[in-house]
Amino acid sequence: PPGQRTWGLILGVGKYKALPSHNLPGADKDAKDFYNFLVAPSGGALAYETIQLLTQEQANSQAVKASMRNIMNSAQSGDSVVLFVAAHGLPNALGKFDIVLYDTAFPKQKAGSKKESLEFVITDRKTALSDEDLQSFIAQLTLKDVRTVLVLDTCYSGKTFAVVPGYLPSRTRS
Repeated sequence: PPGQRTWGLILGVGKYKALPSHNLPGADKDAKDFYNFLVAPSGGALAYETIQLLTQEQANSQAVKASMRNIMNSAQSGDSVVLFVAAHGLPNALGKFDIVLYDTAFPKQKAGSKKESLEFVITDRKTALSDEDLQSFIAQLTLKDVRTVLVLDTCYSGKTFAVVPGYLPSRTRS
C-alpha cells in the first residue's frame, strides 16, 4: 500500500565509455548481488516493480537520472528509497564528489608541463552523478517524508555527506 513501499535504484558500473583502461571488475556483480538480496524472500522481499537495476552501459547519465526522477515522482510519505552505487567516485574541483557513470565525459588531452594526466577530471558534470544530484534527490524525498538509504561503494564517497544535510558517514575514508 502507499506509504509502505520501498523503491530502489541499484547501480553497478565496472566499465566506462571514456575510460576503457580503468575498469572496476566486480562492480556490476556487486550491484546484481545487492539487487538479488533486496528481492529475495530471505532478504528484503521487495517488489520487483519498485527496484531498478542498471549495470554497465545501462547505467548511463540519462537512464540513471530518469530513474531518480521516476522514484521522486512515485514515492509517497512513509515510503523508503534505497540507492546503491558500485562505481568510480572522484573528488571534483569544487572539493565535492562525483560518481562516474558509464558515459561520463572526460578530457582527451594531457595538461601541464610535466604531462600530468587530466584523465580523472570530469569535463561535463551533467554526465556524472554529482553530489548536487544526490543532495537534490534526498532533499526532495525528505520533503515528502520518504526515508532514504544510500550505500556508496565508491572512492571518496565520504565527501558526499558534507553536502547532504542530516547524513553522517557511518564508515568512510578518503
